[in-house]
Amino acid sequence: MQEKARRISKTIRQGNRQPLEAPKKNEGICTFNEADHDILHLRELHKQMDEKVLKAYGWEDINLAHDFYKVDYLPENDRVRYTISPYARKEVLKRLLKLNHEIYEQEVKAGLHAKGKTKKKQKADTPGQMKLF
Repeated sequence: MQEKARRISKTIRQGNRQPLEAPKKNEGICTFNEADHDILHLRELHKQMDEKVLKAYGWEDINLAHDFYKVDYLPENDRVRYTISPYARKEVLKRLLKLNHEIYEQEVKAGLHAKGKTKKKQKADTPGQMKLF
């Protein structure tokens, strides 16, 4: 599988639709069409995984609308990605933030967090603590 992935990657980097160089002994050729098929399959797997995660959270009402989108969190010259829509991304992040706050409040009520207090840092020379260097 790793060898096939390397061949696909090389095909994409070369940016041509011709087979790669002649195969070595017991090595196949990966054409652009084969690479294209595998990439489409990988995208479908990512889409299915995203949908299963939404289902696990009970957020099946969000339409992920997978497609190519320009994303602002990447370098200017490399921003287009196959991903969920900007609206879906914002909605998922909004719900995750809300869920995070709810879980934190439950943990505070359970006494797992002392509000207003910070943990004291343990000194490096405390007995029983390993030294790294």
